[in-house]
Amino acid sequence: MNRLRNTSGFRKFCIVLGGAFILCTPLWRYLIAPSFSWIPTNFHYQASLYSHDNFYDQTAGQFAGTQTSKASFYYDTVKSQGPFISIKHVFDVKSLNDKQIIKLEKTYAVDRRNGQHVKGHGADKERGGYLFAPRGLTPGQGYTY
Repeated sequence: MNRLRNTSGFRKFCIVLGGAFILCTPLWRYLIAPSFSWIPTNFHYQASLYSHDNFYDQTAGQFAGTQTSKASFYYDTVKSQGPFISIKHVFDVKSLNDKQIIKLEKTYAVDRRNGQHVKGHGADKERGGYLFAPRGLTPGQGYTY
């Protein structure tokens, strides 16, 4: 009889634990877990690469021919305010002998929760879309950069 009571108590414990797990799963999935994928306030990414390019010469009206160039680009946090972050993006392309080909530098205001541009802030105040691809994209699905 005593053994039967222990088995019954264990069964109740398992049912309560299973019920709590089922009830907490949506809470975890939709409220807690997404906060772990926010863009961090000290976000930094940097890359360097070499490429073969065929740049168009507007004055000559023709392509310049294949040349090897080196590019570096990075994203760096400029300012963080609550759920928003200002990210500076620099894209710098030079020839192998360090002659400047193009250099672009912009600052974007981004929502840390979803990576979407924040209208009214950053270099392009009316910019919509995303600095990085939105989460949950399916293969082949497009988005506005």
